Amino acid sequence: MPYTIHIPAPYQMRTNILQTLHTTTVARIDIGIAAPVSIAIYNDTKAWGWNVSYTPLSTYGPGKWEAYRAVAHQNGWFNDLWLIWQREHWLRIKAKDKSMRTVEPGLTCAWTRGRKAMEEVEIGAENH
Repeated sequence: MPYTIHIPAPYQMRTNILQTLHTTTVARIDIGIAAPVSIAIYNDTKAWGWNVSYTPLSTYGPGKWEAYRAVAHQNGWFNDLWLIWQREHWLRIKAKDKSMRTVEPGLTCAWTRGRKAMEEVEIGAENH
């Protein structure tokens, strides 16, 4: 059951002039989803809104899927996809972590200020 993952333009070598990201020479990569890492890449790319489509094995013809996989491994396309997925995954985790950090200090400070204010009121009431 191969799926075609269309690589976004910033990760394609022909469209990325600055080459600051790891890129690949292909616009799409076909992967099978038998291995756990392939399943993770498939699920994440779909969740990220990348164009992922099902490609029936019958479209390849006899022996063509194996030939495609051999060419893909020889050219490093799967390794490219792995590195692109790692970077994109890391960026999304980093963004989520950053958004969580910006919320927590405000809540903590508000709670701490409220607690201090309550303690000051209680201490002041005891002295009077």
